[in-house]
Amino acid sequence: MASSGRRLAAFCAFASVCVIAFGARAQTADESQRAAARASMDDGYDKLERGDARGALESFLAADERMHVPTTGIAVALALTNLGRLVEARQRAAVIASQSLPHDAPAAFVAAHARAARLLAELDERTPLLRVAVRGGSPAKIEVDQDSLPPADAAAGFRVDAGSHVVQSTLPDGRTARVDVSLVERDERVVELAFAPAVVPVPPPTPARTGGEGPAPSPPRRDARVPWILAGASTAAAGLGLSLGAGYVALNDRNSAAAECILGRCPPASFNDIQAARTWSTVSTVSLAVAGAGAVTAIIALLVPRGTSDGTNGAGRVTPILGVTSVGAMVKF
Repeated sequence: MASSGRRLAAFCAFASVCVIAFGARAQTADESQRAAARASMDDGYDKLERGDARGALESFLAADERMHVPTTGIAVALALTNLGRLVEARQRAAVIASQSLPHDAPAAFVAAHARAARLLAELDERTPLLRVAVRGGSPAKIEVDQDSLPPADAAAGFRVDAGSHVVQSTLPDGRTARVDVSLVERDERVVELAFAPAVVPVPPPTPARTGGEGPAPSPPRRDARVPWILAGASTAAAGLGLSLGAGYVALNDRNSAAAECILGRCPPASFNDIQAARTWSTVSTVSLAVAGAGAVTAIIALLVPRGTSDGTNGAGRVTPILGVTSVGAMVKF
């Protein structure tokens, strides 16, 4: 209690210097403004002596709004410090300490400027420092009590007043994370804002069909005849083309050999043409047979009832059979 009284007395003693400084301010200020500011400062001292720190702050703020000089500004900063509002006090002290005073500035202004620099250094040590580490998401902003911060600033660290604070954030998908933290003066704390893993939505189950709705439709099935039709048609086309080509070559070789033969007698020079004609004739015959087999396969596949790839067919399962000298089909019921 005695220590608090000494601090209050020292504060009032310094504030009395502020009142004297009003008279030394540049003549640009209106006398009525200076009188009103002086009255606000006197009112602030009276409230401080009565223990009304909040009322004193309001009076000092009114004076500073009229004068905007280092003496009124430092009075506000000290009043904020006395109320435990260290972040605001630090900001006020930083503004005053950063100001450049003219060489002929009143001594009270110079003293207030120096006091602000000392107060700023003191508050740098006293004001708690909080850092936020984010895990499980990338939020656009982080809320600390009523303030919003970019994640980078929150990770680097920021000043807060001593006491309880709420750190929270929300991701675009609706996931939220919150941490409650309590700090005292000179604290440096790192809190982790952890988001729960994202939940993958599960599609609702398909409702069971009732008896009145009938059985569920079966997926479409491939016609088992198609491969056989395509294979038979392709074989028929290829065999027919090869048969025609081989027959044409055989006919040319036969004509060449006949031109050299006289009365059924052929010289040795025509033997190659005769042999080639026979070979190509055989190729043409076999190719024609293969073409016929392919055509028969395609026709049988077209005539049998429609089947499916898994063999389900009301009329049975049809399997064409191709042989060297025969063509047929096997049906299973």
